[in-house]
Amino acid sequence: VSKTMALLASLFASDGFEASKVLEFTSIPTKLNLAITCQEFAKMLEQSKFWTILDLRGSKNPSSTLAIALKKPKISSSLVHANLEFCKEINDKDLELLHDLRYLNLNALHNITDLGILNVVKASSRSLIHFELYWQHSLKNDTLVEIAKTCNQLELLNLSGCQKIQDSGLRALARNCSELINLDITRCPDLSDEGLHFFCSRMSQILSLNLYADSQFTDKGLLSISNLHNLKFLDLCGVGKISSQAVMDIARGCKLLESWNLTWCVNVDDAALFVIAEHCTILKLLSVFGLLKVSDAMLDALAKPGRCWRTLKTLDVHGCPNVKRQADALLLEQFPHLTCFTHHS
Repeated sequence: VSKTMALLASLFASDGFEASKVLEFTSIPTKLNLAITCQEFAKMLEQSKFWTILDLRGSKNPSSTLAIALKKPKISSSLVHANLEFCKEINDKDLELLHDLRYLNLNALHNITDLGILNVVKASSRSLIHFELYWQHSLKNDTLVEIAKTCNQLELLNLSGCQKIQDSGLRALARNCSELINLDITRCPDLSDEGLHFFCSRMSQILSLNLYADSQFTDKGLLSISNLHNLKFLDLCGVGKISSQAVMDIARGCKLLESWNLTWCVNVDDAALFVIAEHCTILKLLSVFGLLKVSDAMLDALAKPGRCWRTLKTLDVHGCPNVKRQADALLLEQFPHLTCFTHHS
């Protein structure tokens, strides 16, 4: 029995120790060991609520652990959340063990194929609402179309780094996934203004949109973001072709924004920030890192009564040579609730 198991067993015997609280935050591999080493734990672990989450991040042998865990009927029937992020040895055969999931993280699994992804999606087609596919650089656009058609109840989809997806994939999401509220399409260079416009014109329910490093987009597509009236999070870092006018239109249409990253949007000037200050009055995060055309006048606009000086927690003005009041102490004089001064690094 390991020291950890022995410690947990001794704690279980202690007066007032609530074992169920510990078990809720204990990994499935640890629970399996506990069930073997402690009869009291084994009895408690008969409850299905303790087998709903499988997190194999950092596991030394994720494939074997997954196989062992899902051989247990209690786990197989109870599991709704699987996190396999960076478990590099996971392959298509491993994915065949998963079904009826609500949350699935397949970030950076380079030993799986589109066929494996489609099989696990179909096995969870009625339940999957949260799907992460970061850095699946081989993911084909046709596969994204099938995901959209199969999982029309998706609420979150992470496609960051999926560099083969195209406009027809975005159109499929807009046509089929009416529950989608969070989309990450970071570094997806084959998407165009037409695809972005189609998506934003039909998905007014979106709360979070990440376009980080999508430098191909221009105002033709970006202006349509102003249709996302419920938007709370917008990342435009590196979307260098956006104009001040487009930023103004987005600010007027997206008044519920709480986080807006404008890092390296080099065409944006004070005039755009004045409009942001006027309309986006509940911002908690604003980054203007690297903007050469903004000045201290921007700070004064943001700090006017009734504006976001009351809510801002993060304000990054580094790399803005015309902003002279960059020192933390000077910023705190106008924005007393700031706790972070660097967002881009």
